[in-house]
Amino acid sequence: MAIPSVELVTTPAYKYSNSYVSLAEAEDYLGNHTRYDLTNWNNLSEVDKKYCLIFSAFMLNSFTYRGIKVVQDQALAFPRYTNFEVITYDYSTWYSFEDVLDDSALDVVVTDGNINISSNTFIDADNSGAFDNDNLKIGKVIKVEGYSNANNNGLFSIKSVSPNELEVFEDLTDETAPSSGIDIYLTQIPMIPIEVKKAQIELAFQVVQNKIMLDEVKNEMEQNIRGISLDGVMYVTYYNTSNSVGSKLLHNIGTLDKVYLYLHNWLASIGGRVV
Repeated sequence: MAIPSVELVTTPAYKYSNSYVSLAEAEDYLGNHTRYDLTNWNNLSEVDKKYCLIFSAFMLNSFTYRGIKVVQDQALAFPRYTNFEVITYDYSTWYSFEDVLDDSALDVVVTDGNINISSNTFIDADNSGAFDNDNLKIGKVIKVEGYSNANNNGLFSIKSVSPNELEVFEDLTDETAPSSGIDIYLTQIPMIPIEVKKAQIELAFQVVQNKIMLDEVKNEMEQNIRGISLDGVMYVTYYNTSNSVGSKLLHNIGTLDKVYLYLHNWLASIGGRVV
C-alpha cells in the first residue's frame, strides 16, 4: 500500500500542524546518537520518514498533559502553558491561530530592515544591532514578512541570537533583503520545548524499529484501522473483512523510558491511546 505524498507542517500553534520537528532536525538528532542502528530508518523514503514523524506527533497527542494549549484550535498538544502560569494567570490564550497573529498581539522587532538570510540565519547587513533585544530568546517565535521567497516568510523559532544575527530552527533559503525592507515581529507564542521535539523523534524511531513501517505490516493495514495503543507495548487493532475486530502485537517497545524522561515534567500520565 503506497503512502501518499505528505509534507511536515511545523508552524507552532497552527490548526494544521502535524509535526514539532522538520525532517532535517530528526536526521540531525538521530545522526548524532551513535547508539542507534539507523539501517531501517535510512532505508525509508523521505515520504515514509515524514509519515513516521507525523504519526509520532499525533501519538504524543494521546498522552494527558499538565497545563493548557496556547490556542484552543491548535492541532498538537504543544505549545502549552504550565500549570503555574495558569494558576497565576500569567498567560494569554486565544481561540484561533489568527487571533495570536493579530497586530495588537505582536511586538515590533525590525521595520523595513536590511536583513539578509544565510544558513538559516537572519543577518543585519547594516550591523546596527537589529536583534539587540532582551525579549528575543531561544525558543521564542517570530513572524517575518517581506522576502521574495515565500519560504522565508512566516513563523520561525529562535535557535540562537546575537545583536546582528538571529538563527532559527527551521530551514530558510539564502536571500538578500529586498529594497522595500523586512519586517520582523515577536509573537506571544511560547516555544516548543526541546524535550517535546526529542520525544517525537524517539517515538518515530521506535515506530520504525518496531516494524509498523515495513511492507509486511503495511499490507496487513489495508483493512480499516480501528485504533492504535501505546502503553509499554504497541498494538494495532483493525477491522477485518467481516468487520469483526482483530488485533496484532507489533512489537514490545519497553516502558517508553526515553519518552517519559523527556516529558515527565509535562505528563499527567504515561499511558496513551490513539483512536
